[in-house]
Amino acid sequence: MKSVNLRLFLKLGIILILLIPLFFGFNIKFLFFNKIQAFQIFFIGILLTFLLVLGFLIVRYVFTIRDYEIMKKHEIINGFMSNSIKLVTISFLLTMIMEELIFRFYILGFLIINLNLLIAMTTSSLIFSLYHIHIFFYFKNLKILALYIGYSFFIGFLNSYILIYLGFFCCVIIHFLIVYLLYYDLFRNYNLKS
Repeated sequence: MKSVNLRLFLKLGIILILLIPLFFGFNIKFLFFNKIQAFQIFFIGILLTFLLVLGFLIVRYVFTIRDYEIMKKHEIINGFMSNSIKLVTISFLLTMIMEELIFRFYILGFLIINLNLLIAMTTSSLIFSLYHIHIFFYFKNLKILALYIGYSFFIGFLNSYILIYLGFFCCVIIHFLIVYLLYYDLFRNYNLKS
């Protein structure tokens, strides 16, 4: 419990530091809705559906019992198993806020200024997916690493698009919901198989 509280305070501190440039007007245009049209909503819906279906298929048909055993160590799955889900959920939400600030708000925000929009979104998504290499050091499993990197790329691309048209807050909500649902599905499926 102390380690979760410490992580929570560290994440809050990092978020506060990451928010400093906002007070000076950096990328304010990406905080809220921006030039939204029906096509953008439709495209976001298609990408979101794709990610949810892909996550469902990965959990059902790609992960084995051995993979589930390895993934039990993950903070969220462990929280589901130990019924300490409230504190872990808050910590996980703070992680999503940090990731969206770093990879979408700042990195994508910078790349959009200097590159074509599609190249900027793809580059930001690639950087975000490569950031998840740390998963290998945690789980020590190449299959889990490959799935994390691939899935993270698609989440990064979806959230890059969302940042541009729906804003930062929608990025955080979508990122949190997609990944939280994926981990809940992993937990539930693991419990059914074991």
